Amino acid sequence: MLHVAPFGEEMNRSRRMSALAARALARDGWTVLQMDLYGCGDSEGEFEDADWSTWLADIAQAARWIRDEHASVLTLWGVRAGCLLACDAARELPEPCMLLMWQPVASGARHLQQFRRIEAADDAFREASASGAPMPDAGSRATVRGSVDVAGYRLSAALAAGLASATLQPPPRQSRLAVIQIGNAPELDAAAFEPWHSVGWRVESTTIPGPPFWRLQRCADIPALVEATVAMAAGSA
Repeated sequence: MLHVAPFGEEMNRSRRMSALAARALARDGWTVLQMDLYGCGDSEGEFEDADWSTWLADIAQAARWIRDEHASVLTLWGVRAGCLLACDAARELPEPCMLLMWQPVASGARHLQQFRRIEAADDAFREASASGAPMPDAGSRATVRGSVDVAGYRLSAALAAGLASATLQPPPRQSRLAVIQIGNAPELDAAAFEPWHSVGWRVESTTIPGPPFWRLQRCADIPALVEATVAMAAGSA
């Protein structure tokens, strides 16, 4: 199983839950590879030099390593925007792979805009606090800012374009999709998976209670998420 991390600060805030699940999967017999994409975490390069195609190449290289070492069917495990990257990577891999998704992002363009709105709101709040002036509208502020500055991260135009064009669409080679959503109001309903069903993918989806750990500054342990991940992965095996 190859873990594909989320985008930006969500990557850092998801590390603990991803690590807990990876250890549980390993105890259940899986080989799990967690990697930092180019420009992220401990990997070489700067984030602003990364682009979508480089990240896809990183995933392809990691997938080759797993196949060479273990010669088994690959599962790509995406978290949030990592699900978009996993879908694109699965299209380029030479054989079908299974997909496991945590709280998948349906649209890279909408995801990018949400990050920009958060940044604009934070900047506006700081400026208003310093000056005592009314806080300007975050939405209009987000449309004015440069597209390469997103929530404390500087993106290359190629990375921004790659993320903005990514959507949660099924790869052409059918396999199995397992989706876990967290919270009382799932972002994706059954209709979101109809395109997957229509081209032959086997889709299993569940929702568990819990906080949005990918947004929280403090770590939040969700044992039910780990248990659901191991159970759904066992179905893949």
